Amino acid sequence: MLSKSLLGVLLLYAILGATGVLGQSWTAESWSNCGGSQFCPCGTSNCDHQWPDVQCKKGDVCVRQNPQWWRCEPRDNACWNKIETWGACGGKDNCPGGTSNCNVPWKGHCCNSGDVCTRQNDNWWRCEPLDRYTESHTCKTYAGTWNSCGDRKCCSTPGDICVYKTDEWSRCEPTGNQAPAPPRGNPPKPLEIRGSQIVAAGTDEQVQLRGINWFGYNVARQMVDGLNYGGADAQTDFATIVYQLRMLGFNIIRLPFRYRDLDEQYPKDYTVKCWDMSTEDKRRRLMAPGMWTKKQLPQNNAAIQRNSGYCNNYLPSSSTYARLMYTIQTIVSQGMYVMLDYQPMGTEPQAYNVKEFVCKWRSLVSRVKSVNNWEEDIKGRVFIDVMNEPDSMGIKWEPSSGHPGARELYLETLDALHSMVPEGLLYILEGTGQNNFGLNWGNGFITDTNIIRKYGISDANYFFRQLVSKPYVNKVVMSPHVYPPSVTKASFLGDSLWQQSSIAFGYLQTQGYCNDGKCTVFPVVIGETGSFLSDWSDKQWMADFADFINARGGARSYNSQSMAGWLWWCYNENSHDTGGIVWDNWKQLDWNKLGFMINSLGLTPWYKDEFVAAS
Repeated sequence: MLSKSLLGVLLLYAILGATGVLGQSWTAESWSNCGGSQFCPCGTSNCDHQWPDVQCKKGDVCVRQNPQWWRCEPRDNACWNKIETWGACGGKDNCPGGTSNCNVPWKGHCCNSGDVCTRQNDNWWRCEPLDRYTESHTCKTYAGTWNSCGDRKCCSTPGDICVYKTDEWSRCEPTGNQAPAPPRGNPPKPLEIRGSQIVAAGTDEQVQLRGINWFGYNVARQMVDGLNYGGADAQTDFATIVYQLRMLGFNIIRLPFRYRDLDEQYPKDYTVKCWDMSTEDKRRRLMAPGMWTKKQLPQNNAAIQRNSGYCNNYLPSSSTYARLMYTIQTIVSQGMYVMLDYQPMGTEPQAYNVKEFVCKWRSLVSRVKSVNNWEEDIKGRVFIDVMNEPDSMGIKWEPSSGHPGARELYLETLDALHSMVPEGLLYILEGTGQNNFGLNWGNGFITDTNIIRKYGISDANYFFRQLVSKPYVNKVVMSPHVYPPSVTKASFLGDSLWQQSSIAFGYLQTQGYCNDGKCTVFPVVIGETGSFLSDWSDKQWMADFADFINARGGARSYNSQSMAGWLWWCYNENSHDTGGIVWDNWKQLDWNKLGFMINSLGLTPWYKDEFVAAS
């Protein structure tokens, strides 16, 4: 969720003609992907070649491994045969003696500067001008290490890449500055869905999600926000903050993103001067005021080595995608799950094009699945939140006003992702199109036809009839967004709130969706809720809604089963509608909000006997 005023600006931007995100060319590291059909760019049918928007760093060449995978490899310094433009440079025909595999550029045969050895077929590769694909590949000038670069001014030193620093300045830095994978730490148990419950895979152990939203990848930060204010590591260092969130009891972080942010070639540098807070000071920081315990703060088993006196210097800067993968791995290393939330909010055109929408998700999931520790650590620990608050895009369950329906976007995306990754992903789906029933954006799973007709709201029945027949139906979580009066301007409290919530989404985990005599239940996780907790009406509403989530008190008459989880909006101090769980320039924890989550929503921090660390 973004502030309503900002949303107005974003929607106006979309209406006034945001027709697309211009393609960004980027430089790939040695041994990294530069072509092939595995990550084929959207809108391209044949990708068994070097991708037009990717260049290898100076000194490397893009080499075909197989139809799915091309990679950047160092060009031999000993170039004993210089090949003119259009001349043969690889392939099985005329294969040099002593070479076992010739369906690659031939060793020691180099194209002229500005050309690239391109596969035509197994037998013939030839030198072609790089700008035959796109003018944006060609470097006009070169810069040395630590000198400014960008705007087709490329790095000349082998091993350097152009790293974004500010909107006005980028510089060439050694790739040695780029981060390795974070420590493995203690990944949480992989998850699966059993009926209306989320459980540890292969067990009956129920897992209740207690989460926090942390935005930044959706607002041009190229990282989660709040890391550039300095101070102690506990206040400004990404990995240290993730550790603290786990100690506070959160076990999942939701990461809103936009593709235009992920496509940014040169992510911002968040290296800041900082000092190390002592273990005892962190221990006191992570306890509610007035709390006392003899327990010691659990050790950080996934601590990241930092340069002395600096925080966040370890964050990858080769691309925003690389940084997102690092973010996912770091969160998992602390025993937490990750929810990737696509949040276009009217600023990206692919949200209105089913084919492009699916293609972008396929590309991102391919990257996630390709991280080195996918099988051991990431699989079963990532949720895909297919689209944030479709209402904000004018998207209803059914197609309308020239827009595709959420049902098409959801089902075709899940069809595609399930075919790619049959096991290892869980899916989050949000409601839409039912504001006339008093529901805010992201809520709205009503299938009662009498209510649909009475209030003239969007009909989710077609979607559910299709979903219950899909092979991935047991991997889907329903996730409404539900907010108090200060955000929605509605006044539902007590019985009226509980009844509304039961009709809108609560029935899905108890009664389920019934079709042809069979009922299918789903887990329900509240994807967003939160408040400043300053108004009386908000405090009362939050208390009532907590009762509904936990199926207690008077709310139990409307909901007999606790929800599978919730995620608070949000960590960020700069949230217009709710504020964050930090304040004072992101430095202090807001124990008013944390106390509410502990006392009313079941958040279990480290000093509680019920706290269970990842193992």
